[in-house]
Amino acid sequence: MKANKWKMWITAVLVLLAAGGYGMHRLNQQAEIVGRVVFVTEQEAAEEGRKETFSEPFLSIEEPSDTSGNRESEAAETVFVYVCGQVKQAGVYELAAGSRIVHAVEAAGGFLETAAKEYWNLAAFVEDGMKIAIPTVEEVAEHPYGLPETEAKTVSEAVLSDGRIRLNLADAELLQTLPGIGEAKAADIVAYREEHGGFTSIEEIMEISGIKEAVFEKIKEKITVD
Repeated sequence: MKANKWKMWITAVLVLLAAGGYGMHRLNQQAEIVGRVVFVTEQEAAEEGRKETFSEPFLSIEEPSDTSGNRESEAAETVFVYVCGQVKQAGVYELAAGSRIVHAVEAAGGFLETAAKEYWNLAAFVEDGMKIAIPTVEEVAEHPYGLPETEAKTVSEAVLSDGRIRLNLADAELLQTLPGIGEAKAADIVAYREEHGGFTSIEEIMEISGIKEAVFEKIKEKITVD
């Protein structure tokens, strides 16, 4: 009888061990799907700064981090600024949001020798549609209390947020930043605008002498009558 009881006990223990092994096998299979299995003891939890305490080891599931690397990054925001005056290449420039005035000046080729380099705070942030007019040393000397507002730190209404120039508001200096538009053609554009009460379409600019299909193709994406 004793031998039979021992056999029964041994059989029961083996069954329990087999069941436990099978359970762990299933748990590991599930862990491959939902995450990594981590056994945390009370001591380990205390070392990690956890507030909870546990009388028995417990099972926690850590979600796997996303390592696909296939997420599309958001396009960086940009701003358009109009840099003119005493710079090597006046024009409308697209800069990364958060850029400073010094970056706008660098985009325009840097200062000319005649520029009053200290007039602007070069560390200041630029704003979308901003007009940065760099004066000469002589202009600053003639206006010790600051240049007229229209010549200095104004936000140009003639430039849209996408960088297009508004034909009905741009001055001759701004118009000259367009490809193929020099001083004479810029003056003709302003004169035509004043005589006809403004442009009704961008194609109308070809009514001006010297501005035909070839020039229009270069500037049509850079101008608007809005």
